[in-house]
Amino acid sequence: MSQLRLFSDLDNLYSIHALKEHLVRVCVGKVMTFDEVYETHCIDTPYTRKNFKGALLRLEAEQRVAIDPPADRRQKRLGQVTLANDKTVTFPD
Repeated sequence: MSQLRLFSDLDNLYSIHALKEHLVRVCVGKVMTFDEVYETHCIDTPYTRKNFKGALLRLEAEQRVAIDPPADRRQKRLGQVTLANDKTVTFPD
C-alpha cells in the first residue's frame, strides 16, 4: 500500500464527516454542553476542540442537532457563527 493511500484512509477515518456521524449515533437523545460533548468523546481520538465545534456547527446547519441559543442569536466572528463551550447541544431521538 502506498504511503499516500495510507494517509488518505486515515483522513477518511478521522474526517469531520466521520466525527459528525459518530456524534449523532452515540449521543442520540442527549442534551449536553459543548464541553461535555468534547470531554466525553475526544478520548483516544485525534480530534481537537476546533474539530468538534466545526462538526457540531455543521450538524446544526444541517438541522441534525439543536444548539441553544440558536445560530441567529449567537455571536459571529469573521462572518462565522461561534459556539461557546457552555452552550447546550440537543441530539434528537
